[in-house]
Amino acid sequence: MLPEHRQICDCLSGPGDVMFFRIGSSMFLMVLMAACRPGPAGPVGGNCVYRTGLTPVAQPFILPGRPGSPLEPGQTPVIPETIGIHEYSPSKQISEYLVNLTVGGKELGFVADTGSSSLVVLGDRSICSNCESVSGVYTKSVDGMQFSHEFQVQYGSGQATNILFSDTVQFPCDPTDPLPKYQFGVVKNNNGLPNILGLAYPSLVQPNGLSKPILPLFDQFLTTHLDKAQDIIGITLCGDRPGSAIVFGGPDERITAQQRSGMIWVPIQKDPNRNTYNFYNIDALHVSVDGWKKDGSGKWVQDDFAKNTVLGDFGGAGSRGQLLTFVDTGSTLNRMPVKMNNEITALLKEVNIKTGANISPTFFDSTGLEGQAADIRADTVRLFPTFHLHVKIQSPNAGSDIASLAWPPEIYFKKNPPVASSNRRLFSFRNGSGAYVLGQAFLENWYVEHDRGQGRLGFYPNETLCTQDVGPAADVRP
Repeated sequence: MLPEHRQICDCLSGPGDVMFFRIGSSMFLMVLMAACRPGPAGPVGGNCVYRTGLTPVAQPFILPGRPGSPLEPGQTPVIPETIGIHEYSPSKQISEYLVNLTVGGKELGFVADTGSSSLVVLGDRSICSNCESVSGVYTKSVDGMQFSHEFQVQYGSGQATNILFSDTVQFPCDPTDPLPKYQFGVVKNNNGLPNILGLAYPSLVQPNGLSKPILPLFDQFLTTHLDKAQDIIGITLCGDRPGSAIVFGGPDERITAQQRSGMIWVPIQKDPNRNTYNFYNIDALHVSVDGWKKDGSGKWVQDDFAKNTVLGDFGGAGSRGQLLTFVDTGSTLNRMPVKMNNEITALLKEVNIKTGANISPTFFDSTGLEGQAADIRADTVRLFPTFHLHVKIQSPNAGSDIASLAWPPEIYFKKNPPVASSNRRLFSFRNGSGAYVLGQAFLENWYVEHDRGQGRLGFYPNETLCTQDVGPAADVRP
């Protein structure tokens, strides 16, 4: 999740269409409905498929001192074609991808977050004195158990104090196969956090130090399906397009063999200070742009022959004291090195002037979470350049161990809310603090395969995947 809202434990603490849970020859599919419209039923591949709904929302986090509650079913959302909106201030909304889990027999929506590892849920007022009594909070079932242990999770908006609970947790697509007595945190004091499903590595799980360590939900899921599952999470985020998907236990079967042969494989970096996996860190090198360069006075000028003009570097990964760069589905925006961020901002301001795009200059001076949203038509967005993120890859690509990942303006000018009918966009670049983060405003251009078993991330352009609804909840086992 965004540094403002998400757990990163020791360094700092962010719309779609489909979610799959794949267990080797079996697959669980969860649908992130971009415009909340059901698609056709039926399997995605030849395997046994379970499907259930996932909801993309323009969902602002409710900051401390700004009470609010989610819309109840049947209520009219503030933004057309979206549901589940938490409203606290006009035009200050961020997008998240939500997956439904059943906790203690109650179905709840969770932010699917590769930037944290714990399962954290809001409690009802018998647990959380200032939580809203609405359908989106956890109520202990007859099988639930509350422990005396309390623990804190650090988020950018403050610390969340949680009470340790255990209860049944299951995917709605397979109610006959719950994880019994899974341990998770129930927020004791609501400071505006949503329910969060953490998908990063076990080293980040809170609370730590228990006699029997808690595993992240996906890792716990793997232990019960070792004969079928692979240690893979495949993720496609499509923004306002249909087709977003998260696949647990195997790759997204919509990726063909030919497409897989063209995937860019990037090693997942261990935390150099602890020599362990925590986030999905990569060795990001620098960001470049074509068609623009600096003249002798240091001013940005357009040059159709300029290639690979470097905008700044990340400082490298793998050595102690270096900040790492990680990909994070729970973050809406991107956290960049300060110098790089300043260069990107200066360039885009100059492009804005030279092309006559006429976007308000305050749009590019955004700070904090929401920033200055602006209505920007698609033809105006296309006036801006495509950036290229250069990364170290696992195996040589045409004789090089470096590859570039395209970062077009349609992605870095983040559509928010994530609906086709809206032209509302956010400037997605922010100064990094404690870590560098590639959020949805980068990931919505890619299918990313988190191949944890091989210690690598696979990247493939997602345009062929973000074209069709996969469908509503269905059990299509033969």
